[in-house]
Amino acid sequence: MSLPAARPAFVSVFERVFDVAVCGAGFVGFAAARALAAQGLSTLLIDASGDLLWEATRALENTAASPAAACPEWTEWLGELRREQGANDAFFEPALAEILAARELSTPAPGKPEILLYAAPVAAERQGPAISSIIVATKSGPRRVRARRWLDATERGDLARLVSPALAPRSASRAERSLLLFTQQPGQLDAALDRLCAGDATLRWSASARPEERRLTWTTPGDDAGWHRRVPELVTALRALAGAEAPFVLGLCANRVFPRYDQAPAPALDALPANLLVASPALRGEKLATPA
Repeated sequence: MSLPAARPAFVSVFERVFDVAVCGAGFVGFAAARALAAQGLSTLLIDASGDLLWEATRALENTAASPAAACPEWTEWLGELRREQGANDAFFEPALAEILAARELSTPAPGKPEILLYAAPVAAERQGPAISSIIVATKSGPRRVRARRWLDATERGDLARLVSPALAPRSASRAERSLLLFTQQPGQLDAALDRLCAGDATLRWSASARPEERRLTWTTPGDDAGWHRRVPELVTALRALAGAEAPFVLGLCANRVFPRYDQAPAPALDALPANLLVASPALRGEKLATPA
């Protein structure tokens, strides 16, 4: 009788030296970590929150068009999930992003990054001109993470600003928050949404992944302090316009804003350590308007 193969001994991520560590588990960091791990590099994805793909799961951002031109991997990934649901298209929506996140957090496998959540970088340690390790604040206290190379994919350059506090991240050109509405009368609701948005330049609506779903998005001030009051105001106004002919249900409300950036001068990054690359939207100069 053959004995089952022995499982490899568990080694904590805090006891290893990774080829590369990626800070930030939004679309940019998630894609980078998967691509690096697929090349055979030992890769650790670190995020201060418990979210993967926060742009779609927390901010409800929806890439309605196929993102194949930006990243073919997304289309391959999402196509598999969409086919399971009987659809042929490929785009992000909150439910699919949640499924992807759950799969990535399942049993580690070759070619996949390891993931460390609820770990916020608070200090960077150097060995000569390079970053040798960072200290992360975790629920069990400060811990040390070691890697040979680093990629900062946090929204505002958290790791880069630890190394160079003088770096000034740019502000988003506008911040948006969304609601998801569900209805069995999409045509009538669309007409009501048209009237609502016509009276307020900060509002726009769009179709979504499901035929019965509509997305209402509004531009919000930078501090966004009153967003929780804005939600019932918008829903009440829309119900008055829709009337009994277009009943709808408020399904989801974004609990993070989605930032959009216009093209702008980027801060100089040449003083950063050579083993640190920066892919943080707020420290770049490109126009960035979608997760893809």
